[in-house]
Amino acid sequence: VLDGFIDTVKDFTAGAGGDSLDIGDVLQGYDALADALSDFVQLVNSGSNVEVRVNADGDAGGVFTALAIIEGGIGGASLTD
Repeated sequence: VLDGFIDTVKDFTAGAGGDSLDIGDVLQGYDALADALSDFVQLVNSGSNVEVRVNADGDAGGVFTALAIIEGGIGGASLTD
């Protein structure tokens, strides 16, 4: 559930054995076999940081809301990593 607050993630390590963000509880109706993840989640560069934005129900033309800031970025990782 989006609560209107933006979490800050520090010391994120991408890749095998690294960190991950589990936001499955925020996404309403997402089906990995039928839906494009990019309809629900965006990773937006903001200086040296990355902002995680979600469109909780994935509706076309929907509004993406900031969920978290990953300080220092994600080391080249993507939504599918």
